[in-house]
Formats: sequence, structure tokens, C-alpha cells
Amino acid sequence: MKGFQIHAPSIQIELKMRRLSHGSEQLPEWCKDLIKLASWRDSCYGQNPLEPTSQDQFFPLFIAFSHLSIDEAGEWKALRKSAEILKISVIAFGKDRIWVYRSGFQN
Repeated sequence: MKGFQIHAPSIQIELKMRRLSHGSEQLPEWCKDLIKLASWRDSCYGQNPLEPTSQDQFFPLFIAFSHLSIDEAGEWKALRKSAEILKISVIAFGKDRIWVYRSGFQN
């Protein structure tokens, strides 16, 4: 966790920039970041991450910026599936479209 602790309530935003030369090879790294955000959220909530108390509020958001188009059938589908499983909201800015998945993890 890079030497810091998370205290609720908080918003954790993970920003990623995909450069022209990296193409779709960054997708696995993006999915690792989703897992990291989910683990931070779960550590904040303790034993029942899906039933947070009114005092514990942690909102993870993953944002990716790409100078290339984001492939709907491949990249976006994989990123969204990971986000759905982990219950992390995602915004992906591609060259020609903005993709949004809003997690159902609410309190």
C-alpha cells in the first residue's frame, strides 16, 4: 500500500494513462489495480465488505485514459467483467468513446 493507511470515509481514485506504444498490453495491469482497490475497500470494511456500516464509507474508482480506441469486445469487456466481480466503478476514456461502469456497491 505504498506506506500509507486508509481511514474511512474516503475516496480512492486510481488513474492510469495508456500511451500509444503500449496498446492492449496494459489490460492485465489495469485488472491488478482493480484487485488492489477491492482489497483496500475490503480491509477498510473488515469482515463484511458487502454490508458496510454508516461510519465506514470507502468509494474506489478506477479511471483509465487511452490515446487509442478501447476495444469493446476485448478490453472493455474484460475490464468491465473484473469491475463487476470486484464491485469497483470504472471510467475508461478511449480515443473515440467513453466507457462507464458504475458499481452496485453502495452504502
